[in-house]
Amino acid sequence: MQRRQYLSFLAVFGAGCAGGEIEVGNTQAPTNTTETSPDPVTTASRVEVETRDWEVPRVIDAGGASFVTYVIGRAEDLPPGAEPHYVVIENRADSARDLQVRVQDQAAETPALDVTLQFPAHGLAELRFQTPAWYTVEVTGAGAMEAILVPETRFDCNASTDGIVITETGTGETGRTSTQFSCETPTR
Repeated sequence: MQRRQYLSFLAVFGAGCAGGEIEVGNTQAPTNTTETSPDPVTTASRVEVETRDWEVPRVIDAGGASFVTYVIGRAEDLPPGAEPHYVVIENRADSARDLQVRVQDQAAETPALDVTLQFPAHGLAELRFQTPAWYTVEVTGAGAMEAILVPETRFDCNASTDGIVITETGTGETGRTSTQFSCETPTR
């Protein structure tokens, strides 16, 4: 439990320091679930994607090339009219390096994704979240550790993307972009 509180603190503190949006309120996964809630997400699939479906957060280099995409969750879990949420990770270095990427649905006991990827210089990895849930995304390596929280509220009619950058010097930056439409509350 203390680890989740620490990661939530890092996500909120990191967003505030990087000029990102700060989530106010509960940063823990809700404890009450309904019969219609999807099962906790414990798997991810690597897919080939040729086009960019996500909005580019200011912290991400728009010219970077994606080298891998993982889909977290199931398309059938996305409520009607809701958009998937994206997290884009960038290696902002002039050389390739290994970064560990860990995605955890806070209601699950095992991570949905826990891989070490060899990022090419200025390479991007895309994570497409399809099942609404509270997720923690951690990126470690090159002397850096960045963690963000993806709240369940990101899965609405708005297109939203979080960005995590690991710089040449090993520091981390985060940022978020989202459209601002007024959405009807999606039902599952």
